[in-house]
Amino acid sequence: MQIIIFRAEKEKIHFMECDVKEGVVIVGEKGKVSLEPAKSSGEKYQLIMDGLTQLLKKMSPSKLVYRSGLGFRGNIDEIRYTNEAMLSYFSYSNQIEIEELTQSGVRKKLGLKTPEFKALIEKETTALRAAHGLTKSDKILETLVFLSLLSAK
Repeated sequence: MQIIIFRAEKEKIHFMECDVKEGVVIVGEKGKVSLEPAKSSGEKYQLIMDGLTQLLKKMSPSKLVYRSGLGFRGNIDEIRYTNEAMLSYFSYSNQIEIEELTQSGVRKKLGLKTPEFKALIEKETTALRAAHGLTKSDKILETLVFLSLLSAK
């Protein structure tokens, strides 16, 4: 299954193409859609839609996955939330499945207690960094870890 994973920030939307086959995540192209050239909110939203349209044409995903914009203790980062809302709207408009990943949601799906889950995240993060040359500061890494853990289930 072709999947594009996302992680929204204030001025960038990070993405990574993935293919999930038999419980294994195969990583493809990685990049970002820059929102810095936009001078207004309208231009910013148009950049998001244009960037997503180009990705859709180039990669033909069957599913979009993103890491939730919830911050510390459930606080919402309004800019990330808006960018994710645009992603949801795009997905709906183009009839592509979309899934939001949260730490608590993934932990519940895996049926693990918090300490076990944190240990599993650390182990998977180390493995994915080594296998794909990602750095600890990669914004998309946590989303990839969650996808990998759910795919292996």
